[in-house]
Amino acid sequence: MARCAPTTIPTALTPCSLEFCPAHPRLAVCGFYQTHQPPPAAAEDDAPPVERIGSTLLFEAALDSSLAQISYRPLQSFDCPAVLDARWTQDPHQPLLISADAQAGLNVYTLLDPLGPAPRLDRLHTFACSPREEGVLCLSLDISDKRNKSASPSIVCSLSNGQVVLLAQPSQGPAALVETQRWNAHLYEPWTCAFDYWQPHSVFTGGDDCKLKLWDTRNTLDQPVLVNSKFDGGVTAIRSHHLREHMVAVGSYDARLRIFDQRKMTAAVQEEACGGGIWRIKWAETDASRVLLAAMHAGFRVLEIAELPRGAPGPSLPAPVVSQLTHRAGLAYGADWGPSFPAPSAGSPHRSVVAGCSFYDRALHLWVVD
Repeated sequence: MARCAPTTIPTALTPCSLEFCPAHPRLAVCGFYQTHQPPPAAAEDDAPPVERIGSTLLFEAALDSSLAQISYRPLQSFDCPAVLDARWTQDPHQPLLISADAQAGLNVYTLLDPLGPAPRLDRLHTFACSPREEGVLCLSLDISDKRNKSASPSIVCSLSNGQVVLLAQPSQGPAALVETQRWNAHLYEPWTCAFDYWQPHSVFTGGDDCKLKLWDTRNTLDQPVLVNSKFDGGVTAIRSHHLREHMVAVGSYDARLRIFDQRKMTAAVQEEACGGGIWRIKWAETDASRVLLAAMHAGFRVLEIAELPRGAPGPSLPAPVVSQLTHRAGLAYGADWGPSFPAPSAGSPHRSVVAGCSFYDRALHLWVVD
C-alpha cells in the first residue's frame, strides 16, 4: 500500500483532549483549553483572576478508497468553558459525550444525526461538581462502561481541590447525573482518575503528590486500598486494559510508562522510557498489544506491549515502537484511535486512523498506523 502522509490542521485555541466516538468511529471531539491573562491591575490585590476560555470541535476523519489519503471534515464548533477531558459512553444507539471543564462542570451532550450530512452535539445537562465561585477545575473523568455496555454507567471525576466525585447516570433520564460519593483523594491536584473496567467498583487515582492510589467504592473511602509512591513525578494518566484482565498502564511526569498487574500494584512488571511526561494513554480498540501515548515534549507514539507474565516477571525487553509522530513547538496532550479500514488486498495490514492534538503550537494531527 502507498504511504499515507500525516495531516496537520491548525486550530484557533490550544487543544487539550481528543476522543473518537465508539459508536460512530469516524466522528471525534476535540476539546480546547486556553488561559487569557487580563491586563494588570494598579494594585496586586485587585488583580483579576486568570480567565480560562474554551471550545469544542466535532469533526470527521477517514481514509479514501485507496487508503492513502486522510480526509478531515469539521462539522461543528462552539464556545464553552475550557475543556480538560472528555469521554463518550459506549451506547451503540444513543452515545453521549461527557466533558470536564474549568468551571467544575460535567457537561452531557447527545449526538444528533450521526449518519446524516451534518452530525452535531446538543447539550442536555451540566452537573456542577463545585460552586463556580470557588475556582475548582474538573481535571479528568472516566466512564465505567468500556467492557460492560450498561445503560446506566458510573462516572468518576477528579477535581483540582484534591477531591474525587463518583456519579451515576440513571437509565430513566440519560441527561441527568447524580452524585453518589465524594472523597478527599490527594493532597495536590489529582491529574487523573480511571475505572478498572473489569471491576468498576475499583477506581484508580493519580496526583501531583507522585502517588497512585486504588479505591474500593463499595467501602468507606477514608483510606485507599493501596498506595504506590514509587514515582519520580506526578501521576498523570491511568488506563485499565479492556481486553487484558488485570493489566493497567500508568503514565507520569517522570516520562516513564509503567505496566502493572492489578493483583500486585506495588511494583510495575514493565517500564518504558518515553522521553516526555505521559498525559494520555489509549489502548487500541481491538488489537490488545498496542497502546497509544501522548507524551508531551516527546510527541505521540504507539508501542507494542506484551501480555502479563504468567509466573515471576523477569527482565522485560524494550517495547517496540510501532509509530511515532514528533513536533517541535507543542506538547502532545490529547490522542485517540480512530476508525480502522480493511486492507484492499490479501496479505496487507489494515490501517487505522490515529489523531492527536498538541498544546502551544495549536495543532490537530491525523496519521495512519498499519
